[in-house]
Amino acid sequence: MDKPKDHAAPPAPPQRAPVASPAAAKPKPVAGTAHQPQVRKADRPLSMSSEAWFAYNSSALDVADKKLLDDMAAKLANGDYQTIRVTGHTDKIETAEFGEKLSLLRAQAVKQNLVLKGLDARRIAVSGQGAGDPVTRAGQCGKLEGQVLHACLAPDRRAEIIVTRALAKKPGGQVVRQ
Repeated sequence: MDKPKDHAAPPAPPQRAPVASPAAAKPKPVAGTAHQPQVRKADRPLSMSSEAWFAYNSSALDVADKKLLDDMAAKLANGDYQTIRVTGHTDKIETAEFGEKLSLLRAQAVKQNLVLKGLDARRIAVSGQGAGDPVTRAGQCGKLEGQVLHACLAPDRRAEIIVTRALAKKPGGQVVRQ
């Protein structure tokens, strides 16, 4: 008599640990990923980018994201930036209307945290994209359901943070490389 084959759970998305509950469906940052602040220097405005990730149906920042934002705010405390653009995103599970509202709430949560750390609210723009710009590929989460689906779509639940710095200029307008 043949033994029934074991059906393994679908493979977890790369760089994510298994999730115990929907509230814990948030991947943790991995060094060298987009979740870590990235700074590049060039002859155009300097940009720093990062992402804050959110639990399913939530706009609350967790301790790790607050620390990431605290570090970013400390680097920018001297006001050496032109603008900060925060764009909130959701996964495809929510309705379009709810996703638009939730994505904006996520962006506003990031802005509020940065303002509480002393950054100028007038220089921080927020917007919500809903599920319109996913990180996950079409079909990546296949026919997954429940907590496994929430974990698979976790990278889509984010707020992207782009900081643009003006280049320093010498008297006379000559650009100084940073």
